[in-house]
Amino acid sequence: MNYFMLIIVSLCTILLSGCSKGKHMESINDLLKEINTSRVSSHEVIDDLSRFIYNFNKDEIGLSNEDIDLLTEYDMNSLDEKFNPYRQITKVQAIKDVDYLFDFLKYSYAPYTFFGGDQIFNNAKFSTINTINEINADTLTAEYFSDILIDNLNFIQDAHFSINGHQLVDKKYYFHNDELEFLLDPRKGYYTYIDNIRYYLKDIDNRKKYDDYLKLSINKEGDLIYYLGKVQSLGQTLTLNVKLFDEDNREILKTIKLKEAKILDIENDKVFNEKIEGNIPIISLRTMVEKENNTIFIETPSVINQYPISIIDIRGNSGGQDTLGIKWFTNFTGESPKKICTTATLYSKVNSYITEKYLQNIDTDYDDEYIKEIIENEKQKIESNINQWGISLGSNTKIKNNNIIFVLVDKRTASSGESFVEFLYNLENIVFVGTNTGGVTLSDRYVEGRLYSSKINFQFGRVLSIYDEKIHKEGVGFFPDIWVGDNDTLERVLLLVNKYTRK
Repeated sequence: MNYFMLIIVSLCTILLSGCSKGKHMESINDLLKEINTSRVSSHEVIDDLSRFIYNFNKDEIGLSNEDIDLLTEYDMNSLDEKFNPYRQITKVQAIKDVDYLFDFLKYSYAPYTFFGGDQIFNNAKFSTINTINEINADTLTAEYFSDILIDNLNFIQDAHFSINGHQLVDKKYYFHNDELEFLLDPRKGYYTYIDNIRYYLKDIDNRKKYDDYLKLSINKEGDLIYYLGKVQSLGQTLTLNVKLFDEDNREILKTIKLKEAKILDIENDKVFNEKIEGNIPIISLRTMVEKENNTIFIETPSVINQYPISIIDIRGNSGGQDTLGIKWFTNFTGESPKKICTTATLYSKVNSYITEKYLQNIDTDYDDEYIKEIIENEKQKIESNINQWGISLGSNTKIKNNNIIFVLVDKRTASSGESFVEFLYNLENIVFVGTNTGGVTLSDRYVEGRLYSSKINFQFGRVLSIYDEKIHKEGVGFFPDIWVGDNDTLERVLLLVNKYTRK
């Protein structure tokens, strides 16, 4: 067996001993069965979006071009156009802004039906107007009006949707405790050591089903163990009551405090960095915005292919454009990536008008064939001048890959950063390490507008992406294979690799 394959088999064996919760791993075939196959087969591709998309009359206008211009054309540097929380507007002006916003949402916002369609949005609209009318004054401040809108639209759990920069989605974060290290006895269950005495886990918060609390992790010595952890909203209970028993069935109760996972400080990091450490390429990318100093990223597959194990660090990568990840994946595999979600893009007459205006104001003379194809598709939709949907089915077909790649993620890995995670999801031998990602994938940021009288800004998308919620949920994100709640994820992965490939 050559050195390349020896390292892969060695690491796969130890990784899957953890992932399979005690089952013995003997070969790389076990890796394919326990991680690759289970990951691909664990999610369903949603192929029918009919209940999630609005059935427009193909020639229905919705908003006039003049109204669209009114809401989307403004001078960001004009004092009169800036949002002033103390700006006084009349109730009539506020209600007119409400009409504009809800009409815009119906004819431009792709998840409109996903979040309830006409019935839910009309109820929210009437509730908003009633609240305004009940104000015992002729005017209200723009800030109060903004609060009214947020209160009535908080059913929109879409991380790209915002009112005055305020996201309505309920975000979930990883909380953990690294004091007790658990291992797994296939016959007796999870156990830990306290004062050199072995204790088995009986229940957590009086629940016998506690697997969700046991997170496969890496300790500071590079060992695969289990820590207690939980994904939850901020402000919820941060303690667990853990009941344990020893070999003589004597019980003890431990109250475990959970702490929020740390976020890596990347403020002074380079956008792109590449180095070799201990025969392991470490490639970090902090944004998916295509810039001159990070387009080198798409060439890194040539480096990764020279080594059996590599690390790609996308912690803190909050997105940009999907094109960078698409080009990297194509260079690495020789084929275009497939998302695991099914997407519906709303090419309404309203959205086509916005796209047409956008294309008029940018240089469309691109050498990049992928960009040229996108622009040509947009032009065709504009020329057709009808309300229509574009559907792209997801995939759960696995793709061959002989290189082990550890991909480091955290809560700030979001949007196009998560798209890159999604591209890698069906690729064999990928191990995600860190915390849950941002959960910012349901839609995109296509429309950026401002209400005429109040100057309240809003943002939403024309894309609807539907996932199997076992794999991804908005505000929650993708779960890693190995959980690390501190910001020393890279160091722990290096220790893990060195420990189990140098034996």
